Amino acid sequence: MLEGEVELTFRRADNPSRQVVMKAHVDDDFVDYVIEAAKKLGFGPGQRIGVAGTDGLPVGVEGRTVREVVLRRGTVFNITSEKFLGR
Repeated sequence: MLEGEVELTFRRADNPSRQVVMKAHVDDDFVDYVIEAAKKLGFGPGQRIGVAGTDGLPVGVEGRTVREVVLRRGTVFNITSEKFLGR
């Protein structure tokens, strides 16, 4: 069972060398860390983004705790703009 804190890494999908590493409590809402990471990676307020795992598959973030996401998808994620997704 996952307890305490974990280290999450978020990278820009269009520039993986740009990344943010954050400590996260496992019971917090995962989406809060996604929003903060997106800001730090230069995405604008209100800009639509997507989150993917290192395998390129999308990660559902709404309504999930850090624990739920980490147990299923790991601790490294890519953030991309909607434009990059081709939408």
